Amino acid sequence: MRNTAGHRQWSCVDLQPDQQLRFFHVALLEYPPIEFSETRTSPWRYYKKNDWFPVADAYTLSVMIRQHQPQRIVEIGSGFSTAVILDSGQPATGLICVEPDPDRRLARLCGTTGIPRINEHPVQAAPVSIFEELRSGMCYSSTAATSWPLTAMSLTC
Repeated sequence: MRNTAGHRQWSCVDLQPDQQLRFFHVALLEYPPIEFSETRTSPWRYYKKNDWFPVADAYTLSVMIRQHQPQRIVEIGSGFSTAVILDSGQPATGLICVEPDPDRRLARLCGTTGIPRINEHPVQAAPVSIFEELRSGMCYSSTAATSWPLTAMSLTC
């Protein structure tokens, strides 16, 4: 028997498929996909063969970064999505990572010397001032795969 619970949960959400398709058509013309390597290869920090951040999400995030060129990004949870942000040409001066354990993946994957602000707290304990600093042209990014059976990505500019 087919599980339709997910369909019912999303039935009240207007996913705006026409707008999504238009976004991707424009994005592919103006911002071609970055040719990320399959495995860890310099100079790339992100690589496709990982279990945390699928390549489709990496392409989408890189397009949004290149298209919107945010002055500041506050990222909740760090790792492969941080690697995509840095590989997309985002000036690291505007990147703030809220990561309770930066040595776990962030330091190994991206290094921490190029990231000006790392807040070593769970998001619940992060200073509210980090979010109060955000204005138009700045972004909040969250990727979560720890307690959910899926990867959730949110980029709000």
